[in-house]
Parts: sequence; structure tokens; C-alpha cells
Amino acid sequence: MESGPDTAQLGSVAKLELCLAVNELIGPVRLGITVAITPMVSDFSRSFQVSRDLEANLVRASRRQSRSLSASYKASLENVRDSFPVLRSLFPDKEQPQVGERDKGG
Repeated sequence: MESGPDTAQLGSVAKLELCLAVNELIGPVRLGITVAITPMVSDFSRSFQVSRDLEANLVRASRRQSRSLSASYKASLENVRDSFPVLRSLFPDKEQPQVGERDKGG
């Protein structure tokens, strides 16, 4: 076989293909091990008070942030609706009566 610039390049491509093949072979095995071991590690870590306290603080912080984002989204939606009256007629508030509901008493 001739030794030239194409041979070196082919060697690099072959190495890349081999690396990808090994990764495709090992990847699912690693994922399976991770999925199988995670509950055991979680249970073990929760046996310590420090871990339970940390988890509780993270959950509380996450819920606070979620409520804050929800309130912020609702406020920005109100601002947009107030800025564009056409949107208010397309997306009315839930508190406002819908068309046809005003005259039900009569």
C-alpha cells in the first residue's frame, strides 16, 4: 500500500469511526447502570439528615421560583393585554362575563 497524505487522513477517519462505534456500544450500558443504581444511591443519601435538609431546601426554593415565575408571567400577560385592547377582546379575563352571559337573569 502506498504511503501518502490520503493514507494518514484515512487513518484519522478510521480512528474517529472506531471511537464512535465504541461510544455507541458503551453508552447504553452506562445508561442502564445509571438507571439501575440511582434509586439505591438516593435511598442511601436520604439516610443522612443533612441530605434530607438539603433536599427540602431545594424543593422549597424550586417551588418559590416556580410561583414567582408564574406570577411574573401573569403580570406580563396583563401588561400586554392592557397595551393592546384588541388582545383583551380576544383573550378576556376569567372574571369578566363571556358574551351572552350578561343577559341570563332576564
